Amino acid sequence: MDDQTSPHSRAKHSPRKIACLANPTASSWLQAREQIHALARQVDASVIRLEPGSDWFDRACELEVDRLVLCGGDGTVSGVVNELHERSSLDRFDFAVLPMGTGNDFSRSIGFCNLPLDQAWERIVHDASIPVDVIQIDDGRPRLLVNAATAGFGGLVTNDLSSEEKESWGAMAYWMAAFSRLASLQEYELHLRFNGDRLDVRSYGLAIASGKYAGGGFPITPNSLVNDGMLDVTVVPVMPMTEIIAAGMNSVMGQLGETESVMTFQASTIEVIATPQLPYSLDGESTESIDAKFSVIPGAIRMVTEPSAIAVADPRRNAASAAGHFERKAV
Repeated sequence: MDDQTSPHSRAKHSPRKIACLANPTASSWLQAREQIHALARQVDASVIRLEPGSDWFDRACELEVDRLVLCGGDGTVSGVVNELHERSSLDRFDFAVLPMGTGNDFSRSIGFCNLPLDQAWERIVHDASIPVDVIQIDDGRPRLLVNAATAGFGGLVTNDLSSEEKESWGAMAYWMAAFSRLASLQEYELHLRFNGDRLDVRSYGLAIASGKYAGGGFPITPNSLVNDGMLDVTVVPVMPMTEIIAAGMNSVMGQLGETESVMTFQASTIEVIATPQLPYSLDGESTESIDAKFSVIPGAIRMVTEPSAIAVADPRRNAASAAGHFERKAV
């Protein structure tokens, strides 16, 4: 695809040295492995396996790589970003993603989830990257998230969803799984502090996100943009069963505003304290129940994105409206 056939103009970059970091345990790796090796050979790119004890960082530095293509799911992307952060080398590379996990929610936000592999590779080789936000979570063990933290029933559902459920129900799998567990849903007393405001609410759970999706395509924070410098928060209060079903349907259909009980707002920082403590899924990976503070780090990494991606702000748009305030609203 060139500029004349593309419906979107694309910024081109000078030729880069590329390496693919492949998670050999990712669900789609074996199926795509040969094609990825063939595509890599076309641009003299190396394919490095991500395995326990792997020296991928040293290898990438030896090869003088400046673009890493992450072949895996959200957990793979998050793991690489965190390792680079621990090495104080987050700006050493820019990134692209070939989605090969079961959920691929971050890839969905940046427009790569449903691209044919050859089209995705074309973008990876020829397109410039843009600054993308990450989330810093501090619960005594600071770490970074690239997509989302889901907590309470959201954290449990994200962890429990099978590949078969995601394939059967599509974007509704997340909400249907929550509905199927409704009789045993834990209620939590949430105390949220964000940007000088406070919200106390009895809730089934919440989501704090930079990306738009969780659970294999469910829009947990429908207004999220990965590069607007803000966190998007969705809080699901305790509510009747019929309202939970309506909220799920409206969210999938892009009409969450028609469900008055669910609350959404933006913040640059949010502290979450809950009784009992909330179980979390962090970029799709389960963790212990914690209280935590979440902060956005605007533009912390550079990522190749699809220009038409619904969760990517047009870089030409004046971003002043999203820079320094939050809006709390019931939707």
